[in-house]
Amino acid sequence: MKNILSSILFLFFGLLSLQAQNFSNGYHFLMPPNDSTTQRFLPIFEKKPITDFVAVSTEGEFLINDIPIRFWGVNFVTGACFPDIGDASNIVGRMRKMGINLVRFHHMDNPWSGEGGTIFNGINTLSFDPFALQNFHYLISKMKEEGIYANVNLLVSRQFSEADGIAGIDSIDSPEKIVSMFDGEMIQLQKNYASQLLTSYNVYTELPLVDDPVLAMVEINNENTIYGNWKYDYLQPLQDGGELLSRHSDTLNLKWNQFLSEKYGTQANLVAAWPSGDGASTELIQDGDFEINNINNNWNLELHNGAAATMSLSTDNPFDGSQSAKIKVPQNTGTDWYIQFEQNGFEVRKDTAYVVSFSARASTPVDFWTGVLNHGDPYNGYGGLWTEVTEDWQEYEFYFTPDEDNLDNTRLSFSLGEFVGDIFFDNISLKKFQKIGVAEGENLASANIKRIRYSERSAYANQRVADLAEFYIKLQTDYYNEMADYLRNTLNVKVPITGSNALGGLYEIKSAEGLDYIDDHAYWDHPDFSDGWSQTNWSIKNTPMLADDLLGVIKGLFGGLANKNQPYTISEYNHPSPNIYQTEMIPIIAGYGSFHGTDGIMFFEYNSGNPANWWQDQVDGFFSIHANPAIMSLFPTFAKAYRDHLIQEDNSPILAQYTEDFLYNLPQEDDDGRWSKYFPYDERLALTHSIKTDGFNHTDVQLPNENFGASPYTTNTDEITFDADLDILHINTPKLEALAGKISNMNQAADAKMQVAGDDFGVISWISLTEKNLDKSEKSLLTISSRFQNSGMIWDGTTSIHNNWGNAPTEMKPLLLDLSLDIEADSMRLFPLDGKGEVMDSITFFPQNGQFHLTIDQNQTQTPWFGIRSFPTITSTTLLTENEIFIFPNPIANNQFLRFGQNNEVMDYRLMNALGQTTAQGKNSIGFYIKDLPTGIYTLILRNKSTSTMKLVVVE
Repeated sequence: MKNILSSILFLFFGLLSLQAQNFSNGYHFLMPPNDSTTQRFLPIFEKKPITDFVAVSTEGEFLINDIPIRFWGVNFVTGACFPDIGDASNIVGRMRKMGINLVRFHHMDNPWSGEGGTIFNGINTLSFDPFALQNFHYLISKMKEEGIYANVNLLVSRQFSEADGIAGIDSIDSPEKIVSMFDGEMIQLQKNYASQLLTSYNVYTELPLVDDPVLAMVEINNENTIYGNWKYDYLQPLQDGGELLSRHSDTLNLKWNQFLSEKYGTQANLVAAWPSGDGASTELIQDGDFEINNINNNWNLELHNGAAATMSLSTDNPFDGSQSAKIKVPQNTGTDWYIQFEQNGFEVRKDTAYVVSFSARASTPVDFWTGVLNHGDPYNGYGGLWTEVTEDWQEYEFYFTPDEDNLDNTRLSFSLGEFVGDIFFDNISLKKFQKIGVAEGENLASANIKRIRYSERSAYANQRVADLAEFYIKLQTDYYNEMADYLRNTLNVKVPITGSNALGGLYEIKSAEGLDYIDDHAYWDHPDFSDGWSQTNWSIKNTPMLADDLLGVIKGLFGGLANKNQPYTISEYNHPSPNIYQTEMIPIIAGYGSFHGTDGIMFFEYNSGNPANWWQDQVDGFFSIHANPAIMSLFPTFAKAYRDHLIQEDNSPILAQYTEDFLYNLPQEDDDGRWSKYFPYDERLALTHSIKTDGFNHTDVQLPNENFGASPYTTNTDEITFDADLDILHINTPKLEALAGKISNMNQAADAKMQVAGDDFGVISWISLTEKNLDKSEKSLLTISSRFQNSGMIWDGTTSIHNNWGNAPTEMKPLLLDLSLDIEADSMRLFPLDGKGEVMDSITFFPQNGQFHLTIDQNQTQTPWFGIRSFPTITSTTLLTENEIFIFPNPIANNQFLRFGQNNEVMDYRLMNALGQTTAQGKNSIGFYIKDLPTGIYTLILRNKSTSTMKLVVVE
């Protein structure tokens, strides 16, 4: 295909600033929330009532009437699930126009909203608010008419209470969700809720949801995991630092010992399977008690990038002996590893267990990372602990097992760069540790085998840890299977069911083998809340994901947690406001989602609130996108590209094959937390290849080992390139082309068809609106999206606006754009479009040197949308001489002479307008003057010995 877009020059109003500050000269672009009109220069998504249920193919795709379907969706949250009946038609009509064909209903069961913002009646969580249910039912009926499906979540934020009959549950908060997977009373309440929600009769559709094909899928339990909470050491009683009531911990202990009894039968078998060692060995740390009078003999303070700190010995209240170490940090560097208190040079061995212990106190409470790693590039980590230190001395301990030999270059490091004040250390120790199998006093017959913490796992026999991993996975699997069985066989749910999401690793995929599809979540630059979910005390990094060398969350989303024969969806995705680069998220997730064959993408969120405001022209929270012009202006293009498969899928994915033993032994390698995604291979491969899991019942483990190369990373379909050095993404397909990222670097992109110069960040997309490729399409849509802001938004530096979101209206940053298009045409017209997509004006362009050169000034056009109508060349149908007949000039202006032929041959001519009316004619001529003709496309018929028909373009 010829160059589609080339030689783009971006110039920007005002001084360039990549800092998070308001821009000037913003233009207002309102896409009305009640607009469902059809426009010729926007992709058309038909209003098609839903009649068929969603199914799953043997190849792992969603099907409608045996035809594969992809879902471009959004989340409705809290009050958005229950809009006023008078608003529902407008809401769903506009969504359908934007390309949305699925709504995920989320936090319907929340405890914090008042009337109209939750499904419950406010007394308990056993009965529904009839008015909320009525509004939900009406919304469902309107969605069904428009062709928008429903994804219903069962357990999201429901807060079980003693009023529901759950004893003692009011004494814990959100961790109650952990026990919802194994507490029998809670599981029964979840079944009751599902029955109420899915079987209640909808008077508007005359069907309950369970029998209505508008229901596309059901999610059992949002962002929950037993195994993942084990990784956070939450599965212990509250009094032992965990998050469980004692009776719930006792329940797990009983189930654990029953599991072991069924697996091993006798104490002798258990002891044989879990061999024990004989305790600790030689101390590897020198002067860990700080009783030698020169701290510099064995300890070092490593400082980076201007960080300041000092270390000394202190006799002020040591933990033990007469002295402790004191580290004084006068200012916060903002990066933990800029200040490291460390000792290095000792030896550790592969697959050998070690224990680190120390005591610490601080002048003010602080969290910091303590870790053991290679002392130098590549800084391989072997294990560590997030340490919560207070003003009082406390003892800390963690275990690790290196995955390599390090004979003389190991470091124990305390990373203190995010602290200000004094930190004291004492009794620092690192020793080899012989792993514990069955501890003294533990007996299978007495059912007292301890459930160990994840942080303790390196101190115990590998098989003991593997058995506990297997137990937690089985416990979660049993829960999913019980709930799915109830939904399918008792309630007669006919559509696909999934378990949970926000996946952390392969253990989640194993537990969902009996379900219908796999679901995951991801966010880039999610707000960091230092005081709970505060609307004022939060911050973001405010950086683009395209500036991350490994493309942020993409490698985790697509690194291999999709199962070979199950559909894969992403039911929450966002680069939340007020990140000024958030427009990048649409082409990134649409591009890689398409390449990896994702079956559904749902942005979090479309709207929320109590009540939800559907008509405001401002963004007043982190996640809502329905009023965000930088995001919504890209929806029509990328919804069409994703749903219509305009970006190729990798149809030959790499398959990762596992054994169950391999899975259960992953805790020996996995040091990631609950919210991280651990893969036993380099997940950067997802930037170039599709990867899927192919089960856990193989005789041998086969892990991906293909070479993913270096930046720029190009997918093996050759359609998507991420250049980590230039911070740009390029999508190049026959019917869609897009560039996203740092504009000043786009002209350096390898094999780029867009040449760009300028300074800012944005997305430029161009999509064909016909069945033809872009270079031949008569109709297409160009979208130019940059930044948005609310009027009067106030920044505090670059990382927060606190609660100063500003007011209506929203504004977009205007760009001045020089653009060259390769289109095979005699002429083209550019139509700036308003917020409905209606034509506001038009400009005619003619090719120069085979390209159309445009100048677009968004400060004048006031829109990110531009329709393009091209007029293809018509050549002569018959040659009059041995030489080709031509006319020139073409295009031509009034009062110019039109000449035809090459050898002054005389011809008869007739010129007709688009209505077929004759506007000029003559005989025996070599040409004629063009006079008083309106601009447009004309047909010229030339006749001598034979006849030729050509197209003539008349310009001003």
